[in-house]
Amino acid sequence: MEKLIEQTLDSREVAEMVGKEHNKLMRDIRNYIEQLGESKIGHTSFFSESTYMTEQNKIMPCYQVTKKGCEFIAHKLTGVKGTAFTARYINRFHEMQEQIAQESEKKELVALRKQIEKQNRLLTASMSSSFCTDVYPNTVEERYKREIARRTESIHNVSYLIKLNTMAKYLNEYKL
Repeated sequence: MEKLIEQTLDSREVAEMVGKEHNKLMRDIRNYIEQLGESKIGHTSFFSESTYMTEQNKIMPCYQVTKKGCEFIAHKLTGVKGTAFTARYINRFHEMQEQIAQESEKKELVALRKQIEKQNRLLTASMSSSFCTDVYPNTVEERYKREIARRTESIHNVSYLIKLNTMAKYLNEYKL
C-alpha cells in the first residue's frame, strides 16, 4: 500500500504569507495548541513541531502547518490580510497536490512501460520458440496475431486492459 503523503507548509513560509514575524506566528500557534489542549482537541492534525537549520548551523524550532492548520490560522485573520492569506495558502496546497499527482503519474507510466517491455520480450521469446518448432506453414505475422489474441484472452480484467492502452498512449507523449 502506498504511503499517504502529508502536505504541510513550514511555519516560516506561513509567517511570510500572513505578513507576520516568524516568532510572533510561533507564539500564536503555541497559544492555539494550548487552547486546543484545554478543549481536549488534538493539535497534530493542524500543527506539528519541527525544526530547521539556520545558515549558522543552529537548530531552530518551527511548525509544520497542515491545510487544516492554515484554515485555522486564516479564520483568526480578518480583512485583506485574511483574504490574501487564504488565497495564498489555497494556491500553495493546490500546487503541492498537482506536483504529487504528476510525480505519481510519472512513476506509474515508468512502471507501465517496464511492464509493456517485459510482455513484449516474453511474447517475442514465445514466438521465436514456436517459430522453430512449428510444423505449420503459417507466417510469423499470423503466429504473432494468434499469440496476441491468446494473451489478450488471458487478461480477465477489462478495465486493466483499457488502462494499459491509455497509459501506453501517455508513454509515447512523455517519451518515457
